[in-house]
Amino acid sequence: MSRQKNIFKKVAAVAVIVFIFAFIAYLYCDDYPLSGDQGSLEIAISGLVSGSLNTTDDVRILETIDNDRERIVFFQRKDDNQVYGFAYFIKGLNMRYRITDYSLMPIPYSAFVFVEPSLSRTELVIGGYNLEGIHSYGVQLTGDQYIEISDEEFYKEILAEAIFSVERGQFLTMITLDEFNMKARDTPDGFPSPLWPYYSSALYDENGNDISEEFRLPEVVAGWAKSGSLSHNVNFFPVVIFLLVLGAVVIGLILRKPPK
Repeated sequence: MSRQKNIFKKVAAVAVIVFIFAFIAYLYCDDYPLSGDQGSLEIAISGLVSGSLNTTDDVRILETIDNDRERIVFFQRKDDNQVYGFAYFIKGLNMRYRITDYSLMPIPYSAFVFVEPSLSRTELVIGGYNLEGIHSYGVQLTGDQYIEISDEEFYKEILAEAIFSVERGQFLTMITLDEFNMKARDTPDGFPSPLWPYYSSALYDENGNDISEEFRLPEVVAGWAKSGSLSHNVNFFPVVIFLLVLGAVVIGLILRKPPK
């Protein structure tokens, strides 16, 4: 009888271990639910942008790029096709994704380059749209203050600029801050800083003339931007630690020898 009781205790302890690790795996997979196909990414972006997880697909993915465990998406709103943005996804150990951050804004140009620092702040994310026939583009490090030209015109001082050839009419790419610094050459001391968020862009013809304003859409109202992030479904690591401690306590109670 005592031997059967010991076997039962061991089986019960193993069952507790299997249950705990299965539950941890379930929580982890639930946190990374996206297959990574275009449809699932579009719906995830739509849900985060609108604030509703039940929203229908209302964004169009233009380009994607993978960077280690991160997938970055360049997208366009379907209901307002002059609103563009970037979305960031992380790949889990189950080879599926979860969305973490997004940013978007209206861009009053029919051809443009959209630039922002990556989440790690060590690279610049660059999206190009409708650039067929354009010779090159500039990524500009700007000041943080607007300088007034007139009552209706303002600009930011350009501190440094790196020029790149246009290889495709639509693209998404990344450059490191060191690559920007090498390309720009006369970058001010201390720049580009990982914490510096101010970047813009310009389009150039083969003679080096800035032709950005030729593509301006005066009817598009700019001046606003939106961004957001999505945390884990659960605070994963504290929950894992709690479950492991709870499991250890339960197993200890199961295997504890009765007092003589």
